[in-house]
Amino acid sequence: MKARISLFVHLAVLLVAATATYFVFSSPEKKTSKGKIILDVEPAELTQLEFLTARKQVEVTPRSNGGFTLKITEQLRKPAPKKATQTASSDGGVPDGASQAADEKIQEPKKKIEPPPMITETTVRSYRASREFEKHLERLLPLYVERDLGKLDADLLTKFQLDKSERSLNISIGKQKVSFTIGSQSYGGATTYILQQPSGPVYLLSSSLQRALDIRWPRYLERRLVELAKKETDLVEVMSLETRQSRKLKRIRLERRDRWVPADEPDAANPLFGNWISKVFRMSTAEYLDQEPVPPPKPVAKLGFIKGSQLSDELVLATTVGANAKLEYYARSNFTGGWVKLKAAEVADVVADLEAVIEKD
Repeated sequence: MKARISLFVHLAVLLVAATATYFVFSSPEKKTSKGKIILDVEPAELTQLEFLTARKQVEVTPRSNGGFTLKITEQLRKPAPKKATQTASSDGGVPDGASQAADEKIQEPKKKIEPPPMITETTVRSYRASREFEKHLERLLPLYVERDLGKLDADLLTKFQLDKSERSLNISIGKQKVSFTIGSQSYGGATTYILQQPSGPVYLLSSSLQRALDIRWPRYLERRLVELAKKETDLVEVMSLETRQSRKLKRIRLERRDRWVPADEPDAANPLFGNWISKVFRMSTAEYLDQEPVPPPKPVAKLGFIKGSQLSDELVLATTVGANAKLEYYARSNFTGGWVKLKAAEVADVVADLEAVIEKD
């Protein structure tokens, strides 16, 4: 009996989800002050968004801990590596005929310089999207258009470059996907022709919305290491992973400027703590890593960011010696989702002053 009830509950849940998806993709188009909504979905409902061109793929997917991941695949044309030229003669001396050419002062006709051969290099970059991108996504979805041109004949599809276009926009909600072919811009460039597939109507979409997706790395790369801003953080717990000593730094709210002091020494007037916290919040991501760094970085510190009595995130700082014998710095938190490489100039002092911050009188 219980198994039968459980089965009915699961079927009911599936039915509700299917009904919601149906209404998302087949509900009547709505009129708004911005135009006509043709896809009534919110960014939070997004499963995947793809913007494709002949040499680029921009993929947007939601992250498990909130926000979105941008994956940009580009095919870049670049000159092929130069091949080494052989100048020596077969017998190990000077090039064959060199002395004769010099003696007879033979001048060969100048050869036409050919452009270097080109090769195609594919690069893939994946990283957390910034808040700026999330704002653009909120402008894009629900998807609205400025004009509905209806179904057009073959001549107009050709005129608007919709018949053989290599640019497209795909939006997925759950297992449902709606696709648009992107054509040319209208007169003045304010809007772009898009064709809903398969063989659907043609719309005029704001060109600025389309351009927000036509990006290259590192556009919209999230530089922050944790979500909390300095003014939102009440306490930072600092631990050295080498000595296992720790200390809590507390923000004291003042009328003009907040002050950071050790929680165990709230009357301390040493500016070291405030300056160090400022440097912590200035650290930023240079690059998201798809794989573990090689050699593996050595964790040196762990920082806990607390708002009220709630731990918001933990940040691990790590170092490794790079190929040029210089220290390289890495970090990982729930917000970044994995290892990121840091800008060395911003983090070097944070690591160097770590023991001074933790050390107690």
